[in-house]
Amino acid sequence: MQNFHWLKKHSLYPKIYFESRCSNFDICGVGEKKPQHPHSYFFLKFFEQNGSDFWKHFPEGIYCPAVIKKGFQTTAPVNPFTHLKPDLIVNTPDFTSWKRNIEKAKKLMKKGFLQKVVLARQSTFSYSQKIDPFYFLEALKIQKKNSFLLFFQPSIDEAFISFSPERLYLRQDRHILSEAIAGTKHLGNTLQENHKLKQELLKDPKEQNEFSFVKNFVQEKLHPLCKTMQLTSTKVIETSDVQHLCNLFSGHLHRDINDEILIHTLHPTPATLGIPCDTAYSFLNENESFSRGLYAGCFGWIQPDRTEITVGIRSALIKKNELHIFAGTGIVAESDPEKEWQELENKTATFRKLLCL
Repeated sequence: MQNFHWLKKHSLYPKIYFESRCSNFDICGVGEKKPQHPHSYFFLKFFEQNGSDFWKHFPEGIYCPAVIKKGFQTTAPVNPFTHLKPDLIVNTPDFTSWKRNIEKAKKLMKKGFLQKVVLARQSTFSYSQKIDPFYFLEALKIQKKNSFLLFFQPSIDEAFISFSPERLYLRQDRHILSEAIAGTKHLGNTLQENHKLKQELLKDPKEQNEFSFVKNFVQEKLHPLCKTMQLTSTKVIETSDVQHLCNLFSGHLHRDINDEILIHTLHPTPATLGIPCDTAYSFLNENESFSRGLYAGCFGWIQPDRTEITVGIRSALIKKNELHIFAGTGIVAESDPEKEWQELENKTATFRKLLCL
């Protein structure tokens, strides 16, 4: 059956859709809690130990025995927001609090306690009617570029959607691919302008500094798990909204290394948390005024011979008539609050276009 009609019509929950970044692997399903020894299952891991009440009763693993289908095609959906505008838009934090948090972080950096922290924003759009999450799923499948796509609907009233460029790792038997992605520039309006911005990104000291924390972290964490490991030179990848610095790591895993070890070793990276990790965690717990839930958590499809896990940035949580959009930026000593706020706007541009805003 074309599109996602079969998934939408099912009364079973949770409902899932996962598509790899290069779109050569996708899978849908409806299911139940993970059995004790599944052959393959859909995996979710929260960013926070204590998320919002809504997420507490959902397990890390979601098993999909009822219906599994692959190879979906879709056409552009009708946009319900063409004549529908939000009644209320609230940013958490607002810019004043955002600026204050960056100033707090930079004071800790100046004292040597913190090197980087990733601050996030939740933008809430309230409407007069219930929001259909399948509109965003179908639209993002068409519009995403160099991004994974996740749809997770635990109940009829809630859904989490993410289109993320970040791969935590891809494992094929004992071979592993991982990567560091950080540092951001907006996209240009022409090919020439885009090339100029790409070169600026490759030479920008602030972006290179932010990126280096992620690259060094992945290299240090992955190296002990591998017999051999290689690192590529830095390149730039483009998404539908922005462009990022990227390094690729490839290696051959030791025989005793499994997916559980890989996930808990690599996640979260400084691309979503910061350096040092404990200090960054404490800073976010004290200063970030909303629950991240699945935002910046990791998700993917786990099988004995192949596992692919990504990180849930560029995401949205739909709860009845409310849409919560999440994005974050890496804060280092050179960060400017106005520029970091604009980066949030750039990273959420696709969602706002879908809302006709």
